Amino acid sequence: MDDIFMLAALAQSRKALPECLPNPPVGCVIVDTQKIVAQGYKQVPGKDHTEADALKQIEGKAFKFLKMYVTLTTHL
Repeated sequence: MDDIFMLAALAQSRKALPECLPNPPVGCVIVDTQKIVAQGYKQVPGKDHTEADALKQIEGKAFKFLKMYVTLTTHL
């Protein structure tokens, strides 16, 4: 399943272009027991980082086991 969630994170990173430039397009998904519970991508420079944005989406909620998949790509 790791490959599926990494592909989902890569799909998120593609959404960052071109607004994220000159920063790299970063994507993230957070998974709880094989289900995506939050996702995000790099916004314009100066906004929250991808991971912080995704973590805000699940703030205050209870989960069993979270796993975060994050990309750092320079070319898609």
